[in-house]
Amino acid sequence: MSTDDLDKGVPVIEIKTENTQDSQDCKPIKSPCVRMCCLNEQDICLGCFRSLEEIKSWTLVDNTEKLRMLANAQIRKLVRFD
Repeated sequence: MSTDDLDKGVPVIEIKTENTQDSQDCKPIKSPCVRMCCLNEQDICLGCFRSLEEIKSWTLVDNTEKLRMLANAQIRKLVRFD
């Protein structure tokens, strides 16, 4: 979790997993990018609802972190369109 996200009022969650299997054993999770990139004033993409920091770090993080990012993006989407 980034303190920048908290400062911007961006909904963020933490995910703890019970599975300790090495993420190298799993297929990588595909990017949720829908090629409609447009950042709002909080640097959240209005296409995939990831933060700019999440987008930039996507290829550098493991599957557990990607799942956290996807969950956060889903929350942001629900908050925006609810």
